[in-house]
Parts: sequence; structure tokens; C-alpha cells
Amino acid sequence: MIKVLLTGSQGQLGFSIKKLKPKGIQLVSLDKDQFDLSKIANIKNNLEDIKPDFIINCGAYTNVDMAENEKENVMNINANSVKEIALYLKKHGGNLIQISTDYVFDGLSSKAYKVNDKICPLNQYGLSKAKSEKFIGEILGKTNQGMVIRTSWLMGSIGKNFLLTMIKLHQSKKEINVVSDQISCPTSTKTLAEACWKALKLKLERNIYKDNFMPILHWCDNGIASWYDIAIAIGEISTKNGLLNSPAFINPVKSENYPTKAKRPRFSLLDCNSSRDFLGLKGEYWRESLEVSINSIIKNKK
Repeated sequence: MIKVLLTGSQGQLGFSIKKLKPKGIQLVSLDKDQFDLSKIANIKNNLEDIKPDFIINCGAYTNVDMAENEKENVMNINANSVKEIALYLKKHGGNLIQISTDYVFDGLSSKAYKVNDKICPLNQYGLSKAKSEKFIGEILGKTNQGMVIRTSWLMGSIGKNFLLTMIKLHQSKKEINVVSDQISCPTSTKTLAEACWKALKLKLERNIYKDNFMPILHWCDNGIASWYDIAIAIGEISTKNGLLNSPAFINPVKSENYPTKAKRPRFSLLDCNSSRDFLGLKGEYWRESLEVSINSIIKNKK
């Protein structure tokens, strides 16, 4: 039986990966206390105890604004830990699926980013994820053992994310200000979890990763949206499904009028066409995925 180590198991993506685990997989699910990515010196020993065939690394420092003030911590959790994992796998065997982000791009493009486009992060979070990709490429790039999956604007039915925040604001406010000039596409934790398991399955069944080739995949839901569009959709869908009595009014605001500690890319849409072909998955329209997540929230409340 294949042993898969899942880090960050209590996070929103970890929750969906556990929920969708295929048969024939021994899943070792560890939260941030059980497998602390910030304690670099312990990682090797932890991995020697577990001896995983695969690692799906969902553990991450994800507070984009706080990361600006905690550079060393975010770099350890998001990058240096990945370097240590990759070094262990190169020596002892095993495979890594690393979750990365659209924030490795600077947002200056006018078209969706392809997997081989130049990366240029604007903030510490994006920089740490870019470094994790670099470490995997340097250490595992010629061994067929590493894969990077970049995603954008991840949202699920648990944890901390834009979807859950907006539902609370719709419930408590009459008006909400939401940025309208940052463009990308939301990603359901369900569809990303499906992509992770499909990538693992392809590696096991067909070993399709070529020599001297580290696959970098892009995975988000289908379509394009601003935070403003998503906030309106959350209100409409939540009201339609009985989670809200009525949605709040959404005021579109420009990024310059909503300053944040970390700079965000204005346009970070991911081109997922090659990745969908690679995985043999079509993906889902973002509003449909959003409705599935909202209905899961409603179900969890019952």
C-alpha cells in the first residue's frame, strides 16, 4: 500500500484531500503541531520515522500581510522546509507534490500566466513560494520525484478564506467594500484536491514524468473574476440556498483605496490548459465550484 504523508492536514486544502482520499492509500495526516515545518532541524528525523512514498505538502505560512513582518519565519515554513524535504527524498526515495501560488507572478501581464512564464513575486509570501519551487527544481528536477502545483485564491468550506469571511460580512453588514481591480480566478479546495490525487495516480500508474523534467502545473477553477465579482456571487448564491436572508450591497473599491501591508499582483490569472491536458481533468466553472462549497457550509451547520 502506498504511504502518503499529508502536511497541513487541518487546513482547508488538507481537509479536502483527506475527504477525497482514494482507496489503496495509507494517508498519514499531520497538522502543524505534529509536523512543524518551522523546525527545520526536526524534518529529517520526522521523515525517517514515517518513510513516506509520497508527500503532499499543504503546510504553509499563508497570511500574506503578516509575512511582510515575519520574513525569517515565512521563509523557513514555506521554503527552507521544502529544501530539507527535497534533500531527504533525493537520498531516500519518494515523491513530492508542492502547493505553490499565483503570487509568484508580478501581475504585470495582460494575459493568463503559463507554467513557464518568468516569476517575479511582489511580496514575502510569493518570494518564499518561489524559493520553494527553486529548491525543488535544483534538488529533484532531474530525478522525476518533484511536482509543483500553483493555484490561486483558494476557498473551501472550513478554515480562513475569502468565502467564509464574506459570508460573515454579508450576515452582519449592509454594505461591504471589496477590491475590484485585482483579477484572477478562485479555486475550490475540492477541485484542487482532485488534481493532487490525479497527479499522484498518474505518477504511480504510468510514471509519465519525463527524465530531467519537473512538472509545474497550474490549477484554478475555470473563468476569470475580481474579488468584487466573487463577493457578489457569494451573496447571491448564499441567499439562493438559504444561508442568507439577503446579501449586503458590495461597493467596488480600487486597490489604492484599500492599502495592505503586502503588495498584491493586479492580474494573476493562471493558464491551466496544459495542466488540464496533463491531468486529463476539465475543471469546473468557478461559480459552480463556489456553490458546492457554500452548500457544504450549509450542510456542516445542520
